[in-house]
Amino acid sequence: MSDLPEDQRRIFDFLLEHLITREPFTKDEMLGVVETWREETKETYWSKVYTLLLSQLEDGRFRVGNNFRKYTTPEKFKKLTTQTKKVLRINYQKVDYDKVIIFEFFMPLVNERYLRDSLDTLFYKDTILPQLKNLIKEEELKYYFPPESDEGEDEYYNRVCNWISEKFIGYSIMHVSGRFRNEKLRTLSEAADLQIIGRSYLIDETTAIVKFIFPVGQKKTNPDHLDYLENRDQETEFDAERIRWLFNVLFIYNIIELVGEDEIWMVESGMRNQLHIWRAANVS
Repeated sequence: MSDLPEDQRRIFDFLLEHLITREPFTKDEMLGVVETWREETKETYWSKVYTLLLSQLEDGRFRVGNNFRKYTTPEKFKKLTTQTKKVLRINYQKVDYDKVIIFEFFMPLVNERYLRDSLDTLFYKDTILPQLKNLIKEEELKYYFPPESDEGEDEYYNRVCNWISEKFIGYSIMHVSGRFRNEKLRTLSEAADLQIIGRSYLIDETTAIVKFIFPVGQKKTNPDHLDYLENRDQETEFDAERIRWLFNVLFIYNIIELVGEDEIWMVESGMRNQLHIWRAANVS
């Protein structure tokens, strides 16, 4: 089995076996398979390498962690044990939001590049500020973001920008293949006649789905379990309305102005489920 040193091979075999069986074990049981190492060598490998591959149980025993699956060949395990710096496992803190709002725009793929360029301006403070100051009615902005006492103008707009920064992290774009009817409902023979004169009754089109996810309300740290208890307090509801309003005046403004299609569809899900359609006035 490769050129793993003999005692490393014994440790590797031990970990591999216990990954398969999922049986718990003690530190002494694992290090007990080693035959030639000194105690300080065992402790060094235990503290710097092996514990990062294990999950500790409440009774003080251990179980092989899933991150060991990345090192289940002798070659990978040897490389792991000889690295000077190892980042094997990240400790996470679980954060929950009681509610979420998801917006999904459906539009032809041809619009994607222009849409990206437009939406990317919302990643920068110096491009958001002019929109807040010049494109949004001041009374509406102050309704959703009431000024605080003794707060200067710069402080106020900085606070609004900070709120946007926390809510708008980014967006995702997915590509899906679709087939659409390009005419009113017709018979098979009528559709064939359209083909003869060069008009397509059914068309294939790749659709870009632009997806935005906004957490709603205050975050809470809850590392131990999933909590699905309903929380519809007034603060959460107002935060949701503020998200919908700001999304409309900043994001939808950019999207509608740029896309220029006969119809633009947006699905809202999460706290409520709705289909929003913007249809050109001259389209029946």
